Amino acid sequence: SSRASMSATLVRRCDLSPSGGPRWTTPGRIARRKHAIDALESLQAVPTARGRYTAAMSGTICFGGVCIPINAIWPVIVLGLKWLFEKFTGAPPTIEVALDERPVDQLPTVPYVSSDEDWEERVAKTKEGRPLVVDFTATWCGPCQKIAPLFQRLAATYDGADFVKVDVDDLDDVAEACGVQAMPTFQIFVNGAKKDAMTGASDAKLTAFVDTHCGKKTK
Repeated sequence: SSRASMSATLVRRCDLSPSGGPRWTTPGRIARRKHAIDALESLQAVPTARGRYTAAMSGTICFGGVCIPINAIWPVIVLGLKWLFEKFTGAPPTIEVALDERPVDQLPTVPYVSSDEDWEERVAKTKEGRPLVVDFTATWCGPCQKIAPLFQRLAATYDGADFVKVDVDDLDDVAEACGVQAMPTFQIFVNGAKKDAMTGASDAKLTAFVDTHCGKKTK
């Protein structure tokens, strides 16, 4: 009776097993196998609401009758991300500036502001039409020392502006009044007031910052 019951629940298929004998399976196994095959086939092309197909297994994206390899789309995506990054982070465009190419030790030294009174006089002088470019720095600041040669080279290149340095430890009142919270910070004063500021040791950004406000005049 048990053998008859088992025969009632088994279905003999026409194909053979790998060993050459008949393959036996249950209706439940057949249903599960068919479901797995249908699921795999559904991955080959997934229709969207607008009739588009995404060939998920082949690495292409199809729109109507046109299929584009995903690898061909990546360059466009990268360019788009680069544009968004520059737009929202304020990354400056590359600016070609003919900087003074003399060795740094042969360039004029950028003076330090010596006192509060010296600072006030230099800011007041900007009312005469010469911008004042200020480097707020500190001796213990590594990035400040790294970008210092470029600041010195910019000072030798742009003769239409005055360049000075402020040691934030020596003139902490000046730094606080100017809103300096990190070093290096660069600020430009025009007509007796601060016009613009930037923070960080980016060579390209500092060059663009100075060139925008001072105008290039090579000595």
